[in-house]
Amino acid sequence: MAIRYLGRVTGASGLAILASGPTLAQSNAELMDIIRQQQRQIEELSRKVEALEGKAQQATEKADTAAETVQQVERESPDLEVKWGPGPTFSSKDGSWSVHVLGRLMVDGGALGDDDDFYKNDNAAEVRAARLGVEGNFLQGWKYKFETDFADSTVDIKDAYLEYSGEFVEPAYVRVGQYKTPNSLEEVTSRRFITFMERAAIVDAFELDYQIGLGGGASGENWGVDGGLFGQNASDQQDNEGYALAGRGHYAFFPDPEDRGNNSSEVVHVGGSVRYRNFDNDTFDSQAQYRQRPFFHFTNTRSVDTGTIDDAEGDIWIGPEFAWVNGPFSLQSEFANTFLQRKHGEDDANNLWGGYLSASYFLTGEHRNYDSERGVFDRVEVERPLQDGGPGAWELGARADYIDLNNEGVKGGEQISYIGGLNWYPNNFVRFMLDGAVTQVFDAENSQAAADGNNNLIYGAGMRAQVDW
Repeated sequence: MAIRYLGRVTGASGLAILASGPTLAQSNAELMDIIRQQQRQIEELSRKVEALEGKAQQATEKADTAAETVQQVERESPDLEVKWGPGPTFSSKDGSWSVHVLGRLMVDGGALGDDDDFYKNDNAAEVRAARLGVEGNFLQGWKYKFETDFADSTVDIKDAYLEYSGEFVEPAYVRVGQYKTPNSLEEVTSRRFITFMERAAIVDAFELDYQIGLGGGASGENWGVDGGLFGQNASDQQDNEGYALAGRGHYAFFPDPEDRGNNSSEVVHVGGSVRYRNFDNDTFDSQAQYRQRPFFHFTNTRSVDTGTIDDAEGDIWIGPEFAWVNGPFSLQSEFANTFLQRKHGEDDANNLWGGYLSASYFLTGEHRNYDSERGVFDRVEVERPLQDGGPGAWELGARADYIDLNNEGVKGGEQISYIGGLNWYPNNFVRFMLDGAVTQVFDAENSQAAADGNNNLIYGAGMRAQVDW
């Protein structure tokens, strides 16, 4: 019985084994196929990864080559940048030097008339200014400027100087060459930025101008002092030329502490200047002369004139300054007195004087920009220029301008001018001006403009178109 049982058991297990054998073999075969497929996939992925790594290496090599090429081009390319602001400015990439090509053009026209018919034919047009020049800096602290004027068919050198204001002298500067003597707010402010077509009578009559000199000064956020020793203008050189000493100082107050510095919309300017000229030389030949036009430059006929004053030894010009900017409104005023010293016991003329008061208002909301370090007025910034669809800037101006050239035997005459002006700025660099003036000349014994030697009323109007860069 036992044998039969075991046999049955053994027989059943064998049948089970025999029955499962083919299935197990099939499963092993399928598993091997799966493994081989995975191996092939892994090998394919490895080849792709190797290919990608090769491409990445090539890309890296190409990028390195491109970077080296760019660096080489930068090293070999000129160290030059060009900007337009307007007018071209050429400069080094590191800022160590620059050259700005600057210029201006002013074209005037107008007409005059008077009670004596002396000015009835003084209707003219002129190129008031046609300047070209360069300015810039080099190395550390060195500056230069050279500008010439081609108006009136002549070549007239204006600024031509070299200046140093580097770390060895900061906050001061030293300047040598031809430039304006530091006198009068009206004079040191560029003609591009004054309110009217011409400067006040105290500037022209007493010959504030460009002269060759050695000078310097120092300035801070709201103050400045300038001074120098000067010879003559570059166009008037002599073997035994005269000399002049000049100096100026200014201080600016800011009503709003948060609106300090250049281009403040609220500022009060106070200042003053002095100049001494020596006439005992070949340039002046111990002679002096003071004279002035009836405001407009397009007439060359003077309305007040001292004529030649002999035995002149020298003169001293003293002038205090004041200006106030309060948003679109501004006031500006100066007074000047010239003391003429004469030789050989002649009477000095100690009271040749004049002054002006002017006001302006921007109808479009702009304000006169004031440079508080240099103590001058600068470029008006138009808020809505014409090219952007705006009206530009519109400014009204009025001035009373007086000068008296009569004192101690000097009979040059007196005159007072009343000037009204309208200025339109389409943008920051273009301006159109319309001025009207009425000038009364009186007590002018040496002036042909007053036929009876007593008085004459002169009236006129003028226009200007100007651009600068």
